[in-house]
Amino acid sequence: MARIFAVAGLIAFLLMSATVSAQDGLIEGCENISAPDEVGYFKDFATQIRNAKILYCSKTPFNVPDYPDSFVSALDHLKAIGAKDTDLSAINAALALFLQDNRMPQMVAKNRGRIEMNQAPYQVIGDIPDCDSRASALTTGGDCDQAIKEFVEIYNDGQAFYSLYQTIKTRGQIETVETRWDAFLEHSKSQTIWELALNGWLYKDSESAGFKRPPSGQWILLHPGLVIENVSDATDGDQTQAVLSLDVVGYNNWTREEWYIPSGISYNVLYSDRPDIKDWGNAVSLHFKSKYILGFSKHGDNEGWFVSIDLLESLKEKKQHLEAYTGNF
Repeated sequence: MARIFAVAGLIAFLLMSATVSAQDGLIEGCENISAPDEVGYFKDFATQIRNAKILYCSKTPFNVPDYPDSFVSALDHLKAIGAKDTDLSAINAALALFLQDNRMPQMVAKNRGRIEMNQAPYQVIGDIPDCDSRASALTTGGDCDQAIKEFVEIYNDGQAFYSLYQTIKTRGQIETVETRWDAFLEHSKSQTIWELALNGWLYKDSESAGFKRPPSGQWILLHPGLVIENVSDATDGDQTQAVLSLDVVGYNNWTREEWYIPSGISYNVLYSDRPDIKDWGNAVSLHFKSKYILGFSKHGDNEGWFVSIDLLESLKEKKQHLEAYTGNF
């Protein structure tokens, strides 16, 4: 028996993933609040962005306020260099759609009074000579394209800062999911090819789009194994044997942490070769920590009990295990 259990011993592959604290990232960002340097055309706008950052950082990290008015009204500052409502209407309409999802797009400054927003071109200024004249009045030697470039830099600086929380939160979600997949590979019950196919198919239908976490449970189907069974009514010397086991159907919850509470249950059939005892037996097994098994069997009128460690665990290909699930989304 000792030799069988030695063969059944497993080596755990501990997959560690570094985690980043979203709160620490926010604190670091809020310790370095500043307005864009060398502001020449839109000092008021830069001040509003700085005040928006201060408002942002005054909130609890996980209760960040909606986009401030300085973002919603940012385009009004372009009127100082000659932008008209008719020029800004298309941009305002696009921004309104983004604002519905509480997000704002990045901008890219182009020449001749134009910008790009999410790769879509927009004409900000229709009268370039007038814009150049207004820009020169704001800053000596200034021109329209320089003014628009400064506006975009100020806007993007504030936008990037205000998106910090969501960026860090998303990164944290990804890291959490990766850590949970590592735990799934480490602690879940080994699966045969057909079990991988079944559970992968069921998992595909049970999950929605997004950052998918591994399923908390797994179905057991025709899972072979080797158990140590004791039948007290058997002939002396044959009472305890290594016998073949087949988990016909069952279910296991790999997230169960308590060793003393079953993580799963399955119906088994056992085969042994003992004198005066029926070869085939029916059984029910309880799974603990997804790897250890305690079961109760019956060969005709003779009752027994058995224990096991999941032998297939030592042969489990973790990468294949992961791909069988993640390949479904």
